[in-house]
Amino acid sequence: MKLFTLILSFLLVVNSNFAKDSWVRGYTKSNGTVVKGYFRTKADNNKFNNHSTKGHVNPYTGKKGSYKPKTGTWVGGYKKSNGRVVKGYWRSKKDKSKSNNWSSIGNSNPFNGKKGKR
Repeated sequence: MKLFTLILSFLLVVNSNFAKDSWVRGYTKSNGTVVKGYFRTKADNNKFNNHSTKGHVNPYTGKKGSYKPKTGTWVGGYKKSNGRVVKGYWRSKKDKSKSNNWSSIGNSNPFNGKKGKR
């Protein structure tokens, strides 16, 4: 019974992660190129949570995302002097205005949904 519960729990977690994706049926372009069917993230007008966006890995192909949205800046991962490792992340582009930063009150980070607190 414990094994069954464990397997069922695993399947629910895996299924819930892939439920965010949608299947695109294969098709033929007007120039004759055949495009095979594939999974993509569900449309939500957020360019920061797609499999093809830098910082993500496509779970179906294992390919690293390379797309860089124009509204943000990718900060590559690095190691601090105290040895702490910081993973790569998206931040708002630098400019003179503090009111349009993702960390400002009233704004939110489109990549992770965190509300601004400054």
